[in-house]
Amino acid sequence: MKKPSDHLFKLIKTLTKSEKRAFRLNAMAGKDAKKYVAIFDTIDNQEVYNEVAIKEKFAKEKWIGRFNAAKDYVYRALLNDLAVYNQKHEPQYQLADFLVHIRVLQSKGFYQRCTKLIEKAKALAIELGDHLKLLELLNLEGLNHPGGINPNNAEDIKKQQLGVYKMLEIEADFEALYKRTYQINSRTGYTNFDQEAIDAFDEIMVLPLLSKDKMPVTFKAKRQYINIHYFYARGKGHGKDMRYWILKAKDLFESNPQLIKQHAVNYATTLLNLQSSFLGQNQYGQAFETIELLRSFYPKNQLKKHERLTYIIEYASLHHEIITYNKMGDFEKAVQEISRLEHFLNKHEQEVSHSVTLRHYYLLALSYFGKGEFKLCKQQLNLMLELSAAGLREDLRKEAKMLMLIIWIETKKFDLLEYELRAEQRYFQRNGGINELEKLLFKMLNFACNHFSDREKALQTLTAIKEILKIQKFTPGYSEVVLWFEAELTNKTYPQLVQLRSV
Repeated sequence: MKKPSDHLFKLIKTLTKSEKRAFRLNAMAGKDAKKYVAIFDTIDNQEVYNEVAIKEKFAKEKWIGRFNAAKDYVYRALLNDLAVYNQKHEPQYQLADFLVHIRVLQSKGFYQRCTKLIEKAKALAIELGDHLKLLELLNLEGLNHPGGINPNNAEDIKKQQLGVYKMLEIEADFEALYKRTYQINSRTGYTNFDQEAIDAFDEIMVLPLLSKDKMPVTFKAKRQYINIHYFYARGKGHGKDMRYWILKAKDLFESNPQLIKQHAVNYATTLLNLQSSFLGQNQYGQAFETIELLRSFYPKNQLKKHERLTYIIEYASLHHEIITYNKMGDFEKAVQEISRLEHFLNKHEQEVSHSVTLRHYYLLALSYFGKGEFKLCKQQLNLMLELSAAGLREDLRKEAKMLMLIIWIETKKFDLLEYELRAEQRYFQRNGGINELEKLLFKMLNFACNHFSDREKALQTLTAIKEILKIQKFTPGYSEVVLWFEAELTNKTYPQLVQLRSV
């Protein structure tokens, strides 16, 4: 049986109280208003869409046999009302409204009135950085004359048009470069670059378009210019440069409040990156302050309208908060927040990608690991490994496999550890080979199979691991595994070492 469509339900769930009120007021004035408002209210009151329950509720109504047509009518009426509502409240819709009004007035011969509207609309288009709309307005300005062509300022209009064309061309060039750099980041899992990625990025970074910060002149071009440099700094592991470009992005958005409102998701993502940057420098107070800014910058009464933004503010901000607790060694607080994080994961199921789910399971595993709840840690690692079987995020998969070997030690399954150790070594060899760091880690795991009986050699191997990590970056870096080995070979616990490292 075909599943009933829930597009009206999803749309209603994004509405603010004022948008619902506006719809009810408009709907009450129409034909069959009682029926359509009843359908709207019934769907609005549902937590999960249930069309069977709706049909049962209105079983005695004659129109229920044509319920799909009624539902479609409500959907289209709601869209029309939202269009009118947003034209009054959102600048980008107001700009579209200006264009319609100018065309109507020109068709009626009100050219002088159009001149004022065109100037007002051009100022708004420039403020919003909407150069495509600006071109439309310049075209209308060129036609704003009884003769059909405005002879008074033709050269000035042409000059402005050529300037906008040039800006749009540069915008398109930056967009193309951004897409190339994004593909490199996607392939490397948004972490440290391998040599192939470094070579590809180095070729891009010497292009003339990226040589001077004066090259991008529009908001979109500036944002992509910043994004490209940020990707490069992150891929090469240059923390200070990453912070510099994140702050540049934040300043760009905050230079104009309209830009934050218009690009709220991008601003929120910038704040997440800034929080991660503070975390990388162990600046926990500023990291938490940035999370609070993320959760408060957008009006809550309008938040439902933006599903992606709601996902970032609710799920992603809490995900980052738990990462912060883990890095501080406060695993108790991290675990306390897990049920809330799982709730948000389910709530925003449509927004959660395969990669996010992998990171979710791994974050939970690390939180349970730090708290010493190894059975729960193992459950999350198994969920992650099952989901990542297709090969997505091989870096996380390898980290999970290495951490799972530690779980066997913590749960005293030494006989199983020997078997799993051989199996995982074969897996690593088949999937990219075993690098220098991994060879040392497997050596440490072999010491663990023998209960660290040769403590001196184990300590020498730990020293070798630390030395190699000083001079070379690895992806993954296995920081939790290395720290656990250090805890086993010293008089400190794993949480204590995490807390010392965070100072």
